[in-house]
Amino acid sequence: MKRFMSVFVIALLSVALLACGKKEFAQDGTFRAFELGDNYGTPMITWADVVVKDGKVESITLDALQATVTEGSFAWNAKSKKELGYAYRMHQQYDLSEEDYIKYLKDNNKLEWFEQAKLIEDHFLANIGKDLAIDGVTGVTIADGGYSTVVEKALENARNNKFVDFEVSVNYGSPQVVWAEVTTKNGKVSSVFIDTIQSSELKWNAKSKKELGYAYRMHEQYDLSEADYIKYLKDNNKLEWFEQANLIEKAYKDNKNASLDGLTNVTITTSSYKAVVEGAFAFIK
Repeated sequence: MKRFMSVFVIALLSVALLACGKKEFAQDGTFRAFELGDNYGTPMITWADVVVKDGKVESITLDALQATVTEGSFAWNAKSKKELGYAYRMHQQYDLSEEDYIKYLKDNNKLEWFEQAKLIEDHFLANIGKDLAIDGVTGVTIADGGYSTVVEKALENARNNKFVDFEVSVNYGSPQVVWAEVTTKNGKVSSVFIDTIQSSELKWNAKSKKELGYAYRMHEQYDLSEADYIKYLKDNNKLEWFEQANLIEKAYKDNKNASLDGLTNVTITTSSYKAVVEGAFAFIK
């Protein structure tokens, strides 16, 4: 009986030790997620990075990139809110030097955006798996602005071993975002996904290029029905955008260092897709 109890206790201790050492996340790395929005009618993008080390979340960071429209011309800002630091001037006071602005903040018990963002990040890190609402966080006066949503998405990407990177650009005067998703399973790449969301009249499109499918009409022919458009593509040995994207994805899934030069039937410009796919791979640790 004593021998049985000893074995039983050892077994329990082994289970307990295994439980203590269990990783919260299977894959280490940086897990990014982004949300599209607008700032007073001008498109912007907000993102979160969740860094996982040794199976646990080590840090959470937030940032946002806004844009300006000057005489009808759209341009992404050169720096994000975080990169701007005190120059973002959340509390205006544009006539003050940076030194005087910092004094103004201190004298009036105010914090700049990046300082409030740090408090929100700390709050999120301390409340993973709980309610991430930022209401009541001491020192935070900014509205949520999608921060809790984008962090939840980044955490979900971490749970699913999905590495994301994006790139903002301008397409014929309108903002667009290109992104890639690289998913791993048991330490190996299981899928690569690329897509683009465009805009019109300073509003994000409801569907991405992939979601539009044949309706994207990369080769125009707008007067044709979808069935006739598909026949047109076949007869002229052309591929729609999503079909070409599928070939790029396969090339990178087979080889993360794949060269897209001369890839059969791919006629789209690939530099942006190359950049975001490489960025997503670089997040894997």
